[in-house]
Amino acid sequence: MNSRNHLLFMIVISMLTACAGPKVLDASSEHGPVARMRILTTGAFVYLHPNKSCYTLYDKATIPAFSGGKDYGLFYGLSQLSKNRKIGMPITDDITWAYNEFIVQASQPITIYSTYVANGEVGGQWRHASCGPFTGSFSPEPGKDYDAALLLEGGRCNLRVRELVADDITGEINPIEIKLQPAPPCK
Repeated sequence: MNSRNHLLFMIVISMLTACAGPKVLDASSEHGPVARMRILTTGAFVYLHPNKSCYTLYDKATIPAFSGGKDYGLFYGLSQLSKNRKIGMPITDDITWAYNEFIVQASQPITIYSTYVANGEVGGQWRHASCGPFTGSFSPEPGKDYDAALLLEGGRCNLRVRELVADDITGEINPIEIKLQPAPPCK
């Protein structure tokens, strides 16, 4: 197979896998209490592992949160250009332009796996930057809202998860950082 046919073959396969449909995590209240979670996705690859306090790479139950649960095949980079997946969560002052919102099962553990990888040319030289993976687990409380982000600040990376609490008087959203539990690979 020559390189042109090989490229065409790869594009067709990728398009077919992209059309396979979403793996969206949206828990049903029929199965118990739920909470809402926003994943801020600017440049980071973030995966959700519902009902687990550990993670398994490439598991079929894993939700690609950075793409809103959609499978873009080989073109995962296109997920940053897609429309944000919204379910009506309150907006915070520091929200980024790329995010996806999900309904998650409350009172059950959920693990967040995040990593950042970037390649490109800067000033005529090829550069590679990465951080992670960072993982953490917590159990969302019923009826509450959360956000999660892989932050790149001052040359360091950090996985942050916050509960979004509305002020009773002003209605203003006051994010409160929560402590994540360690989330090792599943055995």
